[in-house]
Amino acid sequence: MTTRNTDKELFSSFIDNLPGMVYRCINDNEWTMKYITQDCFDLTEYPPEDFINNQKRSFNDIIHEDDREMVWKTVQKKINQGPQFSLEYRIITASQKIKWVQEHGSVVDYGNKKNNVLEGFITDITAEKRNQLIEAAVFEISKASYINQSLDDFLAIIHTQLGKILDASNFYVALYDVTSDTITLPYHVDLKDKFAKFPAGKTMTGYVIKMKKPILATDSDINKLVKKGVVELVGTPTKVWMGVPLMIDQNVVGVIAVQNYSDSKCYTEQDLSLLTFMADQITGLIIRKKAEDQLHKEQAYLDQLYQSSSEAITMINNESIVQSINTEFTRMFGYTSQEIVGKNIDDMIVPKYLHDEGVRNTNQALTNERVEMESTRQHKNGILIDVSILVTAIFIDDEIVGAYGIYRDITEQKRIEKSLIIAKEKAEEADRLKSAFLSNMSHEIRTPMNAILGFSGLLTDPGTTPEEREEYINIIKERGNDLMRIITDIIDVAKIESGQLKITIKDCRINQLIEDIFAIFKQIQEKKDQKGVELKTSIARRGKDYTILTDPQRLRQVITNLIENALKFTEEGTVEFGYTIKEDSGMDKSIEFFVQDTGIGIPPKMQSIIFERFRQADDTPTRKYGGTGLGLTICKNLVHLMGGELTLESKVGKGSRFIITLPLWTITSPKEEAKEKAPETKKRDWTNKVILIAEDEESNYSFLDHVLKRTGVKILWAKNGKEAVNITKTEKVDLILMDIRMPGMNGYEAAELIKKDKKDIPIIAQTAYALKGEKELSLNSGCDDYIAKPIDITQLMAILNRHLI
Repeated sequence: MTTRNTDKELFSSFIDNLPGMVYRCINDNEWTMKYITQDCFDLTEYPPEDFINNQKRSFNDIIHEDDREMVWKTVQKKINQGPQFSLEYRIITASQKIKWVQEHGSVVDYGNKKNNVLEGFITDITAEKRNQLIEAAVFEISKASYINQSLDDFLAIIHTQLGKILDASNFYVALYDVTSDTITLPYHVDLKDKFAKFPAGKTMTGYVIKMKKPILATDSDINKLVKKGVVELVGTPTKVWMGVPLMIDQNVVGVIAVQNYSDSKCYTEQDLSLLTFMADQITGLIIRKKAEDQLHKEQAYLDQLYQSSSEAITMINNESIVQSINTEFTRMFGYTSQEIVGKNIDDMIVPKYLHDEGVRNTNQALTNERVEMESTRQHKNGILIDVSILVTAIFIDDEIVGAYGIYRDITEQKRIEKSLIIAKEKAEEADRLKSAFLSNMSHEIRTPMNAILGFSGLLTDPGTTPEEREEYINIIKERGNDLMRIITDIIDVAKIESGQLKITIKDCRINQLIEDIFAIFKQIQEKKDQKGVELKTSIARRGKDYTILTDPQRLRQVITNLIENALKFTEEGTVEFGYTIKEDSGMDKSIEFFVQDTGIGIPPKMQSIIFERFRQADDTPTRKYGGTGLGLTICKNLVHLMGGELTLESKVGKGSRFIITLPLWTITSPKEEAKEKAPETKKRDWTNKVILIAEDEESNYSFLDHVLKRTGVKILWAKNGKEAVNITKTEKVDLILMDIRMPGMNGYEAAELIKKDKKDIPIIAQTAYALKGEKELSLNSGCDDYIAKPIDITQLMAILNRHLI
């Protein structure tokens, strides 16, 4: 026993004395640790137990994300080649420091069938790696100094190499002009600020120049300097700033600096020493590069200005012969230097019909008369280009030796000007249409409302006879239906434009559909005594069971709308509707529904825009026919959603023919559709039932109260969602009619709360919102059923009967 303990202690001592962190782990994507020594804390700043079986984190979590894939692939490759492996990579410590580590390991077989077990040790090689990176950086910077490149490129290389060793996200090189006490930044990369030139003054850069020594200062150090009046804050406050003077013969010629806006511990004294070392290495190189760069700029300035101009430039001699052109001239006019140099400029780019103008302009410039104008010039391929032109004489020793011409392509500008004019005209037209629409809508809504309100008032007149009262009620119903159609049109347009209107393709017995529509309009004609217009139908297939696949509801809506329009615009003659079958020579078939009339017709200029929103053939205030101008827009979009096309043929005074062309999808054996049950008319008896009506509008509550009181049901009233919740806690309730939009607590919230305690109470959502998803929202909140306003009494009674019986 003693010997065994001694061996264990010796093994433990041996493990503890190994360099770095000793581990045993599973060869999986997380490097799941099974054993790890206490040196783990020195290396990672995390306790070893955090990694055992990935209790708090896996070892893979602290491997630098850019190295994880490399580590996995390297280990797998090396263990396939032999049991031992070795590699270097980076880890992120608990304090977010980046460390370079070296791992030596091997594969050990412990009988694990699923994963190999790896054992080894990991050591910190950050210092060695840092020295390697420094040596490599100094070498790359020295090499770059001898390559013919600009100062900007050279400083970018310095920045890149420095960034491999420390955080250089915010880095700049400042050059100091002692005469003006001014700092310029030939190179500045920063996440928050951007400066090019500023007075040295009391900035941190100026402080380094004044002190002539490297400075590492946290935000607290900087604040102390500010309080002493030594430094003034410039730019975004930083958490840590580090700067080193660039010195030549004891004179400060600049500063190299880095800073971090979030981590005050980002830099150390070791980093300051490194930056100082780098500054010593590159000071002379930077100054030399600056001088070379300045000389190069002075030598290349005129050529770059000429060749890099965004305008096309040409130089000519006193005989109008081209001496040179720039790159933009070639791009704009297509001629290369070889093709145009030595040629007369006016012969090459001036259109023939403007040749005299071109010669006149050139001669004016060669006599020292500046020419500025807009005109047209010609590309090599013959395309005309709108240009602005500036031609000015060139003087050498007070003598005109030629001229230069500058051409700017203003084709796009001219196009935009034309587009703006068109857009202005369209905007004015849209404004006119909007005004006409608002005026029209006001008229269309107020007209039925006037009848509804007027005849509602007459109903309260004691002198009204029963016959008159019945007549008034019928008028109110009709005008209410008119108003409902207007609102439905507006909602349909909103659904179409928001993409919420969906088409439901199913079986449609089109002959039955045509007959139903015909019967409805015949009744309307008889009721209105419209004997001057004959209504006719035409069908291509006989039999009520002829069935196609489409959206029956929307097809009915389109045909009905077109018939209403036809009847409205036809005072005498016929209105005929029906369908024909079109069979092409190929495989495609189509069905054409049509509505044609012998009415007033539509002028040709209006036929192209009649399907636009708010458009009518006559949209003047004195127009004879009413309407919102939305019907045809809705029809056009509905037909498009059904996969078809709505077209128009019309002649003024002869009539119009609207054609709905749909793909012909037929079924060989149409299923017998279940016939809808006729509305039940028997009296309901819900004497022993209690219905809670949650409704904030008293008029809506009163309507429901009047409808339901005939059934003998007991009615409770809650004026908001909170009251509804409280009533269900104290009263027996068999069913709830829940309005969705109420003050305080809405119907959705109330339904969810009620269902938590009273799961068996049926809740019927009632809402005036007719948009997509409203029913789904109601059901998801706990409601059992849904009815849209305005409420249809027959539908309401059927729903209530379904949930109460």
